Amino acid sequence: MRRAVESRKLKGESRRSGEVESRKSKVEIFNLQPLTFNLFRLLTFGLLLTFNLGLSTVFGQGTVSGAGSIAGAGAASMVSGSTARHFNGSDTDYLAHADDASLRSPSTALTVAFWARATSGTQNTYAGYVDKRYGSYDSWRVDGGGGTSPHAQGWMYTSSGQTYTASSNLLTAGVWYFMALRWASGGKLNLDIYNSDGSLFQHVESTGANTGSISYDTSALYIGRLLPTTHGFQGDIAQAYVDNTSLSDGDLAMLRTGTQPHAASAAYWPIGLGSPDPDQSGNGTDLTVSGTTIVEGP
Repeated sequence: MRRAVESRKLKGESRRSGEVESRKSKVEIFNLQPLTFNLFRLLTFGLLLTFNLGLSTVFGQGTVSGAGSIAGAGAASMVSGSTARHFNGSDTDYLAHADDASLRSPSTALTVAFWARATSGTQNTYAGYVDKRYGSYDSWRVDGGGGTSPHAQGWMYTSSGQTYTASSNLLTAGVWYFMALRWASGGKLNLDIYNSDGSLFQHVESTGANTGSISYDTSALYIGRLLPTTHGFQGDIAQAYVDNTSLSDGDLAMLRTGTQPHAASAAYWPIGLGSPDPDQSGNGTDLTVSGTTIVEGP
């Protein structure tokens, strides 16, 4: 009799112990559910935050994909998410704006900067990159030089006459270059060409200094061609910029990655944003689009 009672007692305790363990396991599982859910929410938030930060990096004001030195001291990124326009080399593929006071604002100092990529190893002579006309001359311009291979050369006309830089070394077709024409009265006209990593490809300059102020008339500005006819550029151009100061190397480093170094620029065209192609300097010199196609930028 005693053994039977003890047996029943042990079975009862075992059953109660099993129920307690079962309830305990359920409680532990239940307690894990909020933790699992919170971890899921945390991971999801992290992914969304990363995605949103990525979007703001690409589309934010003053798009910058990385910092770097224009002189090549360390790696530098190009303009993330940028666009460009492709010019087919004909007289009908170009961007233009009629004469405007802001385009005549560079007087005793100048910067003209842009990205360019030749898409053919055979170009028109003096293929136009950026050109502000002055009668049969040019107030300022950057073109492909007198040969038919891709090069670059800078020109300017001031009250003391015309000056120009030497032509650059051969540019590799299919490769993006950042070019900057700079001058301040009393100094030489300089054209600096940078590789996509920010290192200097070549520096060319005028043979002598030039003084005075830049000469202007009411001629238009062109991108992608040079007047008179048959001087169209075959390739892509992006991020064109005109300033009434001679920018420093540090300013060029900012400009190279898509950030205006200051708010007083004469014109800034990211290029490839619409038709007309908008000027983001605030001066309203939107570009008339003739032909061309929008392509991926540098």
